Amino acid sequence: MPVIENNVDNEEVFVPRLIILRGSPGVGKSTISSKICALNSAKKKTLISVDAMQHLDLRTPSKNKEKLGIKHSAMLASSFLAEGFDVVIDYVFDDINDLNNVIDLINNSHNNSLHYYLQVFFLDAPIEKVVKRNQSRSGKRGEYMNTSLLRKLYERVSISKGTVPYEFIINTAPLSAKQTARAILSCSQAYVNGYASELIDVKLPEADIKRALEEETD
Repeated sequence: MPVIENNVDNEEVFVPRLIILRGSPGVGKSTISSKICALNSAKKKTLISVDAMQHLDLRTPSKNKEKLGIKHSAMLASSFLAEGFDVVIDYVFDDINDLNNVIDLINNSHNNSLHYYLQVFFLDAPIEKVVKRNQSRSGKRGEYMNTSLLRKLYERVSISKGTVPYEFIINTAPLSAKQTARAILSCSQAYVNGYASELIDVKLPEADIKRALEEETD
């Protein structure tokens, strides 16, 4: 759901939200992102997966391929935000510099004139739960990850948890994907235009909040 503002004529206008989800592989980012979009009653909304953007590049995996996927995700997000779309981006973002680069690219692509609200969420869960969820993906091409590699990535991402001053940390262990999506959609604190200098309370459409919170559980 977008943020409500009053313009110079004191009329209510809708300003798009950029919601970025990060966390370990297997923590549920893709599923939760989809739930957010399903519960978001905004007419204009989109979901951008950095992993999916990387798959468009047919080269073998490399750091350059990853950086290009991140860059293209930011450019696409910027285009949608400029058109008034609520945007959800999901990726591991174990390197905080990559996260900051996404925000910088979005702002600079419109000469800092793009108006939107940023919210970053770190999705957390115990390693045992993440491993179990990953094992449930067995047989699904492109989704299952070697457990040893998963544990290494989990540790790497966990090191960055709490080091980003402008993110919210959500423990997803006791929550369903839909419950997590509800908590994210109804979060009424954000940063203006992506700059993490001032966290403010924002006004969200009451009807949309009610819809998100009253949706039946899975």
